[in-house]
Amino acid sequence: MYRSTLGKNGIVTDITAQRLAEEKVRYMAHYDSLTGLPNRFLFNESLDHALKAEARGAGLMYLDLDHFKSINDTLGHPIGDKLLNAVALRLEACVRTGDLIARLGGDEFAILVGGENLKAIDQLASRIIEAVGLPFLIDGYEVMTGASIGIAYSPDHGSTPEQLLKNADLALYAAKAQGRSRFIRFESGMDSIAETRRELELDLRSALTRD
Repeated sequence: MYRSTLGKNGIVTDITAQRLAEEKVRYMAHYDSLTGLPNRFLFNESLDHALKAEARGAGLMYLDLDHFKSINDTLGHPIGDKLLNAVALRLEACVRTGDLIARLGGDEFAILVGGENLKAIDQLASRIIEAVGLPFLIDGYEVMTGASIGIAYSPDHGSTPEQLLKNADLALYAAKAQGRSRFIRFESGMDSIAETRRELELDLRSALTRD
């Protein structure tokens, strides 16, 4: 324990508790409390830094788990939380030095791929899909899930964190629409397709309210 003596009166101030509290606040602001991975805030900061610093560009993989809601509903949230932790460990085993994994919330993860690893981003996506697709043994249950992945990279698919996240999310949506447990790279036109789909959904909802 670190102690500091202040003043001539011999007043002893214990600053350890204050330092620990400050470190805890900093940790909670930047890391996911469940998995210990960087959270959305830290990921966005890291992505912004990479886009400014990486002359070779940077890649973004947006990933979520297939049928996770069903697993949560049937086996319960404690099993779902343990599954998320187990998935995080498998993701860490797949990535290379220089890549950053984050949990963005729920069953959504993101991976920032540095410029030196960008050429191998398809191979990384394949490794992740294979690894996450293997059974998980959790509290006596054999749990099966999968990973759907959307990929976007700079500068082709955007030069800001917001653009890359949006386009990787559109690619993820396409991957899920094409059967899940696969990866799709963003392509121009996906945004207009998504907008058309959104307008159709709004029209259908409006039509249902009008019977």
